[in-house]
Amino acid sequence: IKPIVSFSKIDGFIHEGEKIKTEGLLDVYSPYISEETEIGKLARSYTDLINYNNHYIENIDKIESERERIKTELDISKRIQQSNLPTEPLKNEYYHAYGFSEPAKEVGGDFYDYFEIDDENIAIVIGDASGKGVPAALLATTTQTIIRDQLHNKKDPDKVLYFANNHLCRNN
Repeated sequence: IKPIVSFSKIDGFIHEGEKIKTEGLLDVYSPYISEETEIGKLARSYTDLINYNNHYIENIDKIESERERIKTELDISKRIQQSNLPTEPLKNEYYHAYGFSEPAKEVGGDFYDYFEIDDENIAIVIGDASGKGVPAALLATTTQTIIRDQLHNKKDPDKVLYFANNHLCRNN
């Protein structure tokens, strides 16, 4: 039973969420690795288990790092998207416009805009790009920019939306 008693010492080398350190651990089971018995097979399986565990922990660390990078980029994207939306109300004695948007995910396809075109005209735009997440947010931001730009040049909503639709269809 000496090998079994020796193998029971492996417990002290295993800690949840950490790679298994082999220093000292090899002394526990390596004398039995070359044996062609069940004990030798068990010792070799420990080597495989340690290698699989350590590889798994390395992959988890890489995945966690990538997840944090993506989260940071999505947070930046959310701030950029929010910065494209008006923050102050548009008001005078005849009207009062104010908007708010809370995306279902970090970023989304909903947008709104309002601004004075000139002394006699205001624009109020509400849009929802199909889909969710980053693709919808990019399409929404592009659409908002095109409409805003066109409304400064053309006051006819039909022409502005016709131009925006054709432009978006051509590039998507």
